[in-house]
Amino acid sequence: SACEKGGHWQLAASLIQDLQQKALQVDTITQNIWISACGKRGSWDMALGYFDHLQMEGSQPDAFTYNAAMSACERSRKWEIAISVLGAVEIRKLPPDVVAFHTSMGACAGADRWEEACALLATMEQISLE
Repeated sequence: SACEKGGHWQLAASLIQDLQQKALQVDTITQNIWISACGKRGSWDMALGYFDHLQMEGSQPDAFTYNAAMSACERSRKWEIAISVLGAVEIRKLPPDVVAFHTSMGACAGADRWEEACALLATMEQISLE
């Protein structure tokens, strides 16, 4: 968390790699911080690469993990990927939250994809999410 706040994403990456090499369990909070740090740096590809890696190794991402991945997409205007991650929330049977929808809408709006943003808003209203 301190690495993320200080903008030292490379140090955070190194620490996570060290933990994994020593066969120590990296908890969900640490995973979320890493994804968030990558997103804040504009490295959406690193954030999503790690997100995909977590899923392949059988990790159980939580709502914060998905929101951090969508936020990385929003910052880089990767609206299609943000919507895809939002869809993965539903597949995993996690309850979608306002943050997930707003972040995906922000990614769409940032890329001037207003129709998609409005469709997400309509979906939010349809499932009574405020």
